[in-house]
This record gives sequence, structure tokens and C-alpha cells, in this order.
Amino acid sequence: MLVFSENGVGTHVLLVGIDQYSSGNLPALPAAVTSAKELSDWWNGGFFNHGAPLRSLELISGPEASFDTLAKAIRSWHDRVTSDPDNIAVFYFAGHGLQTSAGYSLLASDIELQPSESSASAAADQAISVDDLVNAFSSGPVRQLWMFDTARQTATDQSSHIRPRSPLTVRQRASVPLQRTILYAARAGGLAFTVPQGPSDFARAFLDTVQAQPERLDTATLAEEMSRKVRQIRGDIAASGMEVQSTASFRLLDTTEQASGTMVSGQGTVEATRPDVAGIAPASRTSRPRKTRSARKSAAAPSRQDPDPNLSAPAPGMNPSGPGSPPPDLEFLDDHAQVEIDTLGRGTLAVVVARRLHAIWRKSNPAGSNRSIDDRSGFVMHLDAPWGGGKTTFANFIARVLNPYGYGSNPARFLRDRYGAASGLGAIFAADPPLPGDPSPTLPEDHRRPWIVIEYNAWRMEHTSPPWWTFYQVIRKGCFRSILTEGDRPVDMATATLPKNRSICDGLRWCWLWANELRWRLWTPKLIIPLSAFALSALIFLLLWKLGWIGVTGQGKDEVLGFNKAVVAGRILTGLGALTVLGGAASLILESLAPGVDPLAERLGLGRSDPLERFHRHFHKTMCRLQRPVLVVVDDLDRCKPAVIVDLIRGIQTILRSSRIVFLVLGDRNWLECAFETVHTDMAKVVGGEEQTVGARFVEKAIQLSFLLPGLDPKQQRTFIAELLQTGASDAPGVSPTPSVDLRAAARAVARAEPGAAFDTNHFRSVILETEEGKEFLANATDRLRQADATAEPIDMQAEARRQAAQIVNEEIAIQAAVATSVEAETARRLEPLAPWLPGNPRQIKRILNGIALYHAAGLQHPTFSTSERWFQLALWVVLMTEWPKTWRLVSSCPELADVLCAEDPLSQLPLVNAALLPGSLAAIQRELQRILSSSELMALIAGRGGRAGAKLDTAAVRELLSLTPPNSKMPRLPEPETKPTDTATPAKP
Repeated sequence: MLVFSENGVGTHVLLVGIDQYSSGNLPALPAAVTSAKELSDWWNGGFFNHGAPLRSLELISGPEASFDTLAKAIRSWHDRVTSDPDNIAVFYFAGHGLQTSAGYSLLASDIELQPSESSASAAADQAISVDDLVNAFSSGPVRQLWMFDTARQTATDQSSHIRPRSPLTVRQRASVPLQRTILYAARAGGLAFTVPQGPSDFARAFLDTVQAQPERLDTATLAEEMSRKVRQIRGDIAASGMEVQSTASFRLLDTTEQASGTMVSGQGTVEATRPDVAGIAPASRTSRPRKTRSARKSAAAPSRQDPDPNLSAPAPGMNPSGPGSPPPDLEFLDDHAQVEIDTLGRGTLAVVVARRLHAIWRKSNPAGSNRSIDDRSGFVMHLDAPWGGGKTTFANFIARVLNPYGYGSNPARFLRDRYGAASGLGAIFAADPPLPGDPSPTLPEDHRRPWIVIEYNAWRMEHTSPPWWTFYQVIRKGCFRSILTEGDRPVDMATATLPKNRSICDGLRWCWLWANELRWRLWTPKLIIPLSAFALSALIFLLLWKLGWIGVTGQGKDEVLGFNKAVVAGRILTGLGALTVLGGAASLILESLAPGVDPLAERLGLGRSDPLERFHRHFHKTMCRLQRPVLVVVDDLDRCKPAVIVDLIRGIQTILRSSRIVFLVLGDRNWLECAFETVHTDMAKVVGGEEQTVGARFVEKAIQLSFLLPGLDPKQQRTFIAELLQTGASDAPGVSPTPSVDLRAAARAVARAEPGAAFDTNHFRSVILETEEGKEFLANATDRLRQADATAEPIDMQAEARRQAAQIVNEEIAIQAAVATSVEAETARRLEPLAPWLPGNPRQIKRILNGIALYHAAGLQHPTFSTSERWFQLALWVVLMTEWPKTWRLVSSCPELADVLCAEDPLSQLPLVNAALLPGSLAAIQRELQRILSSSELMALIAGRGGRAGAKLDTAAVRELLSLTPPNSKMPRLPEPETKPTDTATPAKP
């Protein structure tokens, strides 16, 4: 195997050619090894791609290509090629293949086929399942080229016992749009051909194509040209063409923008900057002379031999296309949550939320505090969005910010794209990557440790009982596993990197955690009480022995140990012992006839007076021993039964209590509220207020912060759909992103130095765009837009470039605003005019402040929301959403009602609203307006009544706010009032 360099994006090639098989029923295939070796020579000497140079090349040929050897090579190749999602994976197999009952199979050299006259049916598993092999790469890398140089006929009776298997575990499919091309040497049911001397037709077609276009060649052109050449070579054989399957093409050969060296097409020398292998002489760079068509015909000879048959099943996730036709651009898309690539522009918001959660955790767990006696519950955040709205994807992004290196050797792709691959991202959950010359932030060790992230799917665990015990087991196992594999070392803030692994120390710490767990499980009252009784009995026995009341009587064989009847005390104890035996027997008989329940016996299981207190203390101590913050993501809760939802949330609040843990609950809030209402139907008569139901009150007490995912603006939606459809471009000219690492660094520096940047983004955008980094970004962005659409007007391109730059600056300001103390102080100052109309509950005020801070940061990075103009109205909106949810839903369902409420005579303005926009009849809306008009607090917030200073919540503001906080469901139509409402109402006095 040749390994040129394992660092950086590159191309990793694995070639297999098997000519000899141990089974006597399989003919030899001399062309298989020849084909693999000639392809190896070209990859080592003729291949060039400046963006993905050859990083590794491995050739396995001959009879030593057993299944174990192939499996080991494929696993090593998989590790190399998945080290970076931008790598190119190339796989070529030449040999025997079969379409068995288990799917398309590639036969290893040690496969054993049954003789044709044998009736034995022992299974043979020395074969590779193509479907499983290709599926194992469904999560990456993005660019893949698969070439199967085999025939594709159905297995015969002597090979029907073959059971193929995969050398790799099938990975979960990701939502990364793959650029995968699969080339088959034969169509389904057809044969592949070769000549007695030389490579196969398929291999010759590949070599001719790549040598004819050495400077630039994409896989779509490769497939088309190879299909055409194969048809020419096999022109006298019917139905003998290739088959091509593809999702999207990618550039395989590319000599543009070379750093150094030259490439000469045809015959000549190719010089590149590829490093040579230590100890191995560089391969020859001389290109192979191309054969003419007549030379190939003469070399073909009239006789051909057929490789072993193989009938192909459709490739996983592919749409087959006929030979010569262009590869299709669309495959069936999965709906798995994204984990790496930010296609919806929510990566910045994930950093914002992660930073906010870390700041909240730091306040709950100050350095040096006595953590073992803390009895507070963990912080619970709720992520609200409609089904399929991206909650799980957003939670995945948050997890990869809180633990950047917990999911692989590199941080997530969206973080590397944002900050640069070379940036130190180990402490991205607490601070930005360090810049040259900047002082590193000072944080205690406890606040510099990456988070442990536990994923809990409530729906899958719904069948378990009690749910909190399974919940605990999932948390404990995940935490212990993280300590064993990642350790508990803090991040070095100067370099934002983790210290080197200390596997021995991590293993010892894992053993210590398990020892405490086993001690808690074993040292229970069920064990303590019998041991205590045994110890007390032993002490009494020794005392009686010393007093002479117990001893040995008799001699020889008649010696017995018992009470000494020679003394009065011994005779008394003998009688008491007999009474005890008789009393125990009587008690057993009576309890059998009239059984009862002893409450004390039930309490002995887990604790003393409180049966769960002992478990609660153990859980909190376990979280403290981890020394790392813990995030538990509870997904699919809105699929569970009401009783399961209530038990799980109650367990979070009462049993799994610890300030060291944060819960992120994903689900529809309406579903959660209805679950509590269903379980607590006996409390339906309790007055929950005009604005909230009884279920909403329960949820409000359980959740400290509920956050609505912002919606997509039309431009983001069009771009996302265009990427899914693989159209290659959106309707906007700025499809190809411009590198923005330098601009982001400049924006971070200005945002940190200027506390007011979060409240005056227009000014600071202008300042940043006038810097050297800003001007360079604008120039590069304009050039890229010009290359994408040369017909666009210069003024439009400049405006689009400034829009892209402004979005980047806004995103960096949003991240800084998430946890900056100066922003919190300014927020508190700006909220002073609202103090008389805020709730009197201190805890509720804290929740409102957390919500305003988070939505402010979300608004800063939103493409269409203007925080400079709408900040005060955003604060009003958050207060309304938190304290008056019923009114908030009403105004959200019909923004025109905001202007109606702000009018001098609201009821007279209501008939002017289009009735089709109202969520109910005119009479039903009048009833709701009367309720709102009768509340001085509501009218002060919405219309500025009662002397409140500041802007009103008008219709224009509500429409813009809805882009930031879209309701997760449509408001149901209001019921008709029982009595006709009056025509007048007394509005709140100004």
C-alpha cells in the first residue's frame, strides 16, 4: 500500500483483482489482475486533482485476496477515506461476482462452491455484500466512485448456498447530499468480457477515457464516455453494454489552480507536488501511450472468455439509468437529522444556544462551591417547532458545539467552515478560537471541560417502567462511556485544544465510578439490616457466653451447644426461645389467612422514610464525580402516551435532580400541555387563569426556558430546495460561498471591543466592512458572483456581496451577545420602562430575561429581522409569549388584530379586517378583544396604554416578529360565544 499523506483532503483508492480461486468450479481470470495493476499504474502516475490529490493507493491481487484480507483492507480504507467528508473514495473490483438470494455479491478468493452433483447445502460466507458495502458509506465522504468489473448473472444451483456479508457495519444514513457514481461492467443479467491477453473491456474503456481527458474530467462525462467506448468494443454482442447509477457527478480530474508543477496531456511527463512515500521510489510519471481503436480491435481477438456470472441488484438509494444516458440528478432522500453540514443557516444559532446554556450552567455551579450538598434541580430547556421543523438537527448542532471532539477526530463541518479547519475549537462552547496576540480568557477548570451529551429517545423507551429508572440507566451508561473514551481533562484556553489522552488515568477513573455505583447498589437497607441483625446477634451470643448462660453440656457424643439449664437464666432463655418459635409459626398462619401490608417493608427497598431520597442523593453525587457538565437531549417526547410524558418530566424535577445536568426537551409544547391535562383530569375545575390551562401551568413549572426555532426566510428555503434537487444553483447569483474566516475574525474582534454592537448593528457593520478583511471579502465575493452569472448587473452583484458580508457580521455579533455581561446590563437598562408591567414573580422575570437574551441573539443572526429597529418590540413580544400565551396565539394567527388593538376604538376597527384572515367569527373575535381590552397590563404592552413609553406592537412589527418566532401549529378556530357580545366595551384608561 502506498500512503502519500494522511493529512488533508485527498483521494483514497482501493483496487482489487482476483485471478485465481481456491474453488475448482470457478475459472481463472488472468485479466482481473492485469486490469487492477494497469489501473494502479495510472492512479499512481497519471491521476491529478489539485483539490484532492492522491493520498493513499492500495492494490490487492491474486489468490491471497481472501475474505479476511479484503475485509481488513476495506476497513483500513474506510478509516482513511472518512477522515474528512471532502475526501474522494474510489473502489474497483475485478473478479467473479454473483447475484445470490441475499443480493449482489463479490466473491473472495477463498470461496467454496458446491459441486454440481452435490446435494450438500453448507453455507459459504466468503463473499462481500455490495449493498451493505455501499450503504456503509451513506454518511460520507460526499464524493464516491465505485467500479464493479464483473458479470451480473443469477447464481446457479451450485452457488445458491452463498451468504454474503459486509466487512463494515452499516452506518446510519445522513442528510449529506452524496455525489456517488457506480459503474457496472455489465447490465443486469448480462456478461462482462475480456480478451485472453490484456485488461478487461471495462478497464480499457476507463483508461482510454481518463487518458483522453487528463486535465479536467467529471464522473458524468466519465460514465458517458466509458459507456460509448464499451459499446464500440462490444459492438457485435447484443445487450452487452455497461450500466451506470449516480446521484450527482463530481470533478475527478482537475489540473487547474496548481500550486506548482506542470501537466502535459498525452505522452509526456507529469510533475506534481505530491509527496513521495518514505522508502519507496516515486512511481513513473510517464503517461501510457493510447491505443487506437483499430489497435484495440486487432488485440481483441475473436474469442472471448466470460467471467463468472453476476446479476446486479439496484444499488442502495440509486436510480438506474441505461448505458449512455446521463446519470440522474435525484435520488430518494432520507429524512435523517443532519449532524455535520449547516444547510439551513442555523449553525450560528446553535453556537448561541450552546454558549447560553454553558453560561447558565456556570452560574448554577460556581467554582469552589460545595457541590455535594446542592439540592437544586437541573436546568430544563424546551425546543419548540412543528414536526420535521429541524429540532433534532438543531440539537445535534448544539451537542457538537458543547463537545467539539466527542464525535470524531475533527469538529463538525459547520464549525470548521465557520472558524477554519486550523482553528482551535476545543473550547468553542465557552469562547471563540484564540487569535494571535489576544489574551486567553481565564476560566476555572470546572468551567473549561467539554460537555457530556446523552441522547435519550423517549418514544423508544416508552414500554419500560418506571421510565425514570431507564432514563437514569441511559444517562449513567453514556456518562461512564464518555469518561472512559474522552476523560475529564479541561481545555487549554491558550490553544483551545484538549490535553493528550491519558488512557490509563481515564480507565482508573472509570473503575472508580463503577466502584461507587456498585457500592450504592449493594449497600442497601436490604443488606444493611440483615448484617446489622447478624452483628447484634453475635454480640449477644458473646455476652451470654461470657456470663455462662450459654455453653456446652454433656460429654463425648452427647455434647451439645445451648442454654445452660444448670442456672436459672439458662432455663428462662430456653423457655423464651420455645415461645418465639411458637409465636412465629402462629404469626405466619394468621398473616396467610388475613394478609396485610406493612408500609415500613415497602420503604426498606430504596431508602428510609423517603423511598427515593437515597437514589436522588446517589444521582447527584454521581453527576458531581464526573466533573464535566452533562446535557441530556430528550427527543420524541411528543410521540409518547400522556402518562409517560408526565412521569418522565416529573422524574426530571423530583428524582433526577442535580444542578450539574441540563435537560434539552424536544417536542411540541401543545402536546406536552395536553398530556398533563389528560393525566390530571380531576383538576380540570382548578382555575388556571384566562391565559393558561391547567396543563400549561404544569409545563410552565417544569420548563425554565422554551425556545421557538426561527423560521426560514424565502431565500434560504429556495437554496435548500435547490441543493436537495441537485440543480447546482439557486435563483440567487451568490450560490458559491466566499471564504469568510478572516472576516469573521475581524467581526469578532470588533464585537468584543464594542459592547454596543449588539444594539447598533448598522453602524458596526459599516465599521467592519471598511477594514482590510471586509474589503477583501467584498472583492472576492463580487468576483465569485461575476463568475456565477456574468450577465448580472454590477450594482446587483455588489449589493449581494454586501448582503453576504452583513450576514456574516451579524452572526458574529449574535454569538458575542449571547453571554456578554455588557449586553445583559444594557438589556436590563432598556427593560426598565417595562418594569411596572412585568409579572411579580421573580422566577418568571428571570425566565423572561433569559428568553429576551436568546431571541435577541437569534434575531441578530436572522437574515431578515432588524434588531436595531425592533428590539423593544421583540422584548414586548417575549413578555406576551411568556405571560399571556393565549393572546400571543391570537395575535400571531392574525397580525392585523395588532393594529386593531392599537386603534382608539378597537371594536369599530374590527369589521374592517378581512373576515377570511380571522381565526373565528366576528362575534368570537369581539369576545376575545373585550377580554384583552379589559386588561390594563395587556393594553399597556400591546398598545402603549397606561403611560408606557416606547413603541407599540403594530401589525408590521408582528409580521416581522413571526419570522423569528413562528407558532408551531395553527390556532384552532375560536368557539362561538354562548351569548351575543355587547357592542361597546370600556377600554383601559390611558
